[in-house]
Amino acid sequence: MKIVNYYKIFITTFTFMILIATNCASLELPEFFGVYANKKGILTEMTEHPNSSMAVSGIEIAGAGLMDSLSGVLFEDGKVEFIVFLNKVKIGGNVPVVKIDRIIVGKSKQEKYRVSKEKKMMRVAPISNSSSKKEMFRVVPKESLEPGIWAIIFENKLYDFVIKDKSYSDCTRRVVNSFAQIKYVPCNGEKSYDSQSTEKNIKITLINEFRKNDVVVEIDDKLRIRLYPSSRKIVELPADKKKIKIAIYKMSKYRKNRFSKAIKRKQFSVIDGKEINLSSLLR
Repeated sequence: MKIVNYYKIFITTFTFMILIATNCASLELPEFFGVYANKKGILTEMTEHPNSSMAVSGIEIAGAGLMDSLSGVLFEDGKVEFIVFLNKVKIGGNVPVVKIDRIIVGKSKQEKYRVSKEKKMMRVAPISNSSSKKEMFRVVPKESLEPGIWAIIFENKLYDFVIKDKSYSDCTRRVVNSFAQIKYVPCNGEKSYDSQSTEKNIKITLINEFRKNDVVVEIDDKLRIRLYPSSRKIVELPADKKKIKIAIYKMSKYRKNRFSKAIKRKQFSVIDGKEINLSSLLR
């Protein structure tokens, strides 16, 4: 039984290597370093995305990890193939390929792109090339990839491509609330991006009844608000917010930037429409 199994493994491996050799023999291999999409024997050089490192790292600050554009490389189906000829870049036994989501940003409905968490591993096989001392590789998926936007990654270098049409990729809206918290919510068919489709925020009212003193309040150590004497302010909180921690300062009426009373720290359960009288807490 073991001999038969070994024989099957040998035949499978040998057949795979013959297929690679047959495919590459009829293919004009690249002369210059780069990543090439092989479409029916015709090589198209791909370009590294200019925002590669940020996109791969997934940095969210100010949308730094979003991509503004795509390379335009298009495959008709998911049986993609790449020829990789890179200088001083290590190619392991597998190469990651990641799905790219479409992101709708702002009320302008501007479309951008973001590396998703969906990742597959591509198979790698060396290509013998007598005219070069450098190694060249053929990279293919283990199984056909589904339509949409994808990208292969080599040492944080990202090369994007589309299978059939980019509309097959998931669409999400990037929502940033008043606490600078970022959420990605489904586009719901991309039909709307307005206040009715966004998640409803909770509104609370902060009140300062002091006639001569300003009051400063910090919410969850993030948001700082200053209320003038005899004033109130409406603050919007995320809909899923159940409790908040606040620190309250009473300012001196003589020296505007000095505190006249010790800091008070409180925790509140929040519901929509709640009023918090800050001056009464400081008395």
